Amino acid sequence: MSRAEYYAERNGCACASAKAQVEKLCVTIDKTAGAMEALRRALHALDTAHLGEKARADACRALREHEMAALREAADELEELVPQTYWPMPDYCELLFDL
Repeated sequence: MSRAEYYAERNGCACASAKAQVEKLCVTIDKTAGAMEALRRALHALDTAHLGEKARADACRALREHEMAALREAADELEELVPQTYWPMPDYCELLFDL
């Protein structure tokens, strides 16, 4: 039994579409967690590297283009799956108009 099936059955979700949504949520959470870990490792490597100013700037740019972009993509997917009332961070509308 997959983790998604376990949680779906535990919470009384018997229909296939609910199980599919839980599975998609679990996969997206794992993707987000993996991207966060990759970013954490890349930041640690950058912090411990002895780089000159230009090399550090290039490394930061690469980090933004790869690890940060992957995390952003995963978090955006997750935001679409989680109801706004449970989403712990402000969404774009709140950032633009409410803060």
